[in-house]
Amino acid sequence: GRFRGGERSFTSRVVDPGCGVPLTNGCGEAGTCPGKGTSCPDGQACVADVCVAPGASKDNPAASCKAILDADAKSPSGLYWLDPAVDAAAAFRTWCDMTTDGGG
Repeated sequence: GRFRGGERSFTSRVVDPGCGVPLTNGCGEAGTCPGKGTSCPDGQACVADVCVAPGASKDNPAASCKAILDADAKSPSGLYWLDPAVDAAAAFRTWCDMTTDGGG
């Protein structure tokens, strides 16, 4: 909204400081805006106030083991959530080998 105070006027804006962090106003004052931020690095999802990498949770499944490796070449072999149909209801957990024959 727009505010007038004395001889100054300014337009407020909500700043998204990141996943799970209380929102701030344009002056950086935390707690003045309701809610929490939802922004995460590309490919990650904000789940329960935490940025989650693709395949790390049922709420952010990856399309394939290769997609996980393409998103982060340092991804270790292990259990990941996949959903080739890109339908979170069909997500399943499986082992991804990230080293043999180039991994993925």
